[in-house]
Amino acid sequence: MHIVDEVIQSLREGEEEFDLTDEGSIDQYLGMMIKDIDGDSFEISQPFLIRRIINFLSLDEHKTKSRDTPVGKPLLNRDLDGAP
Repeated sequence: MHIVDEVIQSLREGEEEFDLTDEGSIDQYLGMMIKDIDGDSFEISQPFLIRRIINFLSLDEHKTKSRDTPVGKPLLNRDLDGAP
């Protein structure tokens, strides 16, 4: 983080003098939830956006009836041997 602080300070004091503000942590700024799984991986989700979409489309679980999701045959799985 020391390098990031140095870059921010150089932008504030440089020839162009950028006006920088602290908008909080990146996950709060973007409305994302970042969950650290282990030292090498993390999970990103947007629960607030998902909730807004559900409400906008009136798909709230209390307003709709649940039903099984139809699945065709054969099941579509990852093509592990396919092109990236």
